Amino acid sequence: MPNSTMPLICVDSSVVLPLVIEHPLSDVALNQWQGWKTENCRFVAPTLLHYEITNVLHRYCVAGLFSQITTYTSLQAALVLQIMLYDDNALHYSARNIALTHKLPATYDAYYLALSERLGAEFWTADRRLFNRVHEELPWVHCLGAS
Repeated sequence: MPNSTMPLICVDSSVVLPLVIEHPLSDVALNQWQGWKTENCRFVAPTLLHYEITNVLHRYCVAGLFSQITTYTSLQAALVLQIMLYDDNALHYSARNIALTHKLPATYDAYYLALSERLGAEFWTADRRLFNRVHEELPWVHCLGAS
């Protein structure tokens, strides 16, 4: 269980990927990450995070955008970030309920929302579509790079 005196930040793959690959949001993501680290924040995510990152990096490699080495080193960098991962049966039910409540087309994003809600963590994404869909009802959802 995370230390309750340290702020919790739940991050999705759209925040983590710019930390480990060259991306238009890399500077913003790195600055935000360093700020969180300075504030002694702890990072959490559902185990889905690593599956999503692996899939994106694989797709970039298959498309010829990344070499095998870049894909491997980027994955390695993502996997060693100090993010506590969660996976349990209750999270599946919570994600399904959140997806229904917020009319999300799939449950993937809802896992991050469910975990954030459970732990009282801020949730950060760079997915503006998701942010725009839920932020009015869920004020603890934030968008990386939003002014």
